[in-house]
Amino acid sequence: MADPTQRTFGLVDLALLAMAAIWGANFGIIKIALETVSPLAFNAVRFTAATAIVLLATRIAGQDWRVDRHDARQLVILGLVGNTVYQLLFISGIAHTTAGNSALMLGGTPVYVSLIGVATGMERLRWRGWLGCLMAFGGIILIVVGSNQAVEVGGESLFGSLLVLCGAVAWAVYTVLSRSLLRRHSSLKVTGLSMLAGMPALLLAAVPQCRTQNWAAVPWQGWLGLAYSAVLALGVAYVAWNAGVKVVGSARTAIYSNLTPVIAMIVGWLWLGEHLGWLKIAGAAIIVAGVFLTRQGVAPATRSTT
Repeated sequence: MADPTQRTFGLVDLALLAMAAIWGANFGIIKIALETVSPLAFNAVRFTAATAIVLLATRIAGQDWRVDRHDARQLVILGLVGNTVYQLLFISGIAHTTAGNSALMLGGTPVYVSLIGVATGMERLRWRGWLGCLMAFGGIILIVVGSNQAVEVGGESLFGSLLVLCGAVAWAVYTVLSRSLLRRHSSLKVTGLSMLAGMPALLLAAVPQCRTQNWAAVPWQGWLGLAYSAVLALGVAYVAWNAGVKVVGSARTAIYSNLTPVIAMIVGWLWLGEHLGWLKIAGAAIIVAGVFLTRQGVAPATRSTT
């Protein structure tokens, strides 16, 4: 059978390019929306809508929502780590740093996944993988140093970037923990049910801000940002990701995600007037190169028994 990752450029590739553009623009759109909507209230609304969309997509795809008790426990853990913790850190972080910085902190997620895989004995890194990890972390340092905001301890940019970085690590843990479930269930089903499992704690944390939020004063830009982030960034783009994994393979699909932080940095510069100095440009290039080398340098810890 031919390797699907070697197919020529087609409609799925166009969909993945659109996905990268949607995710890249999402950071700037969230920053604009957060000017009138408090972070946790914004997250509560968009996450609830996105969860409903993914669960509905699961049923439209002809899949059920049933799981056994053991898998249900795993889904609760996934929901808390990959949705409650990650979403709280992400939205709080982006409220305190630039859109470009946020995207670039998340851009190193494949590196964190690889390091967790090595720590748990699931994967091993060749020399190119270790070099890629060092390059990615070096790029992150350049991004923080190159910010036009204060980077001293307690500074807004540094604080927000660290929150997003911790969120990226939480998402990496979620990715590693989800592998066993993904062998038994579709990625669409695992994502929808883990989002549902993480939603109660997320909504509980958002109650104070939801109660004090003046929803009547939210302008159309805020509501548009909510709709975009829920429907496109967490709904349509995720469907495009799954289509890419199925048709062209996970490796080729993942390459497109490298475009997201670059797009986000450009959008932040054009829309929000965020500083785009040579340190941030160099950091972005180093992170992308580091992620690519890390992916090339990852190998299974043991041989397959198939």
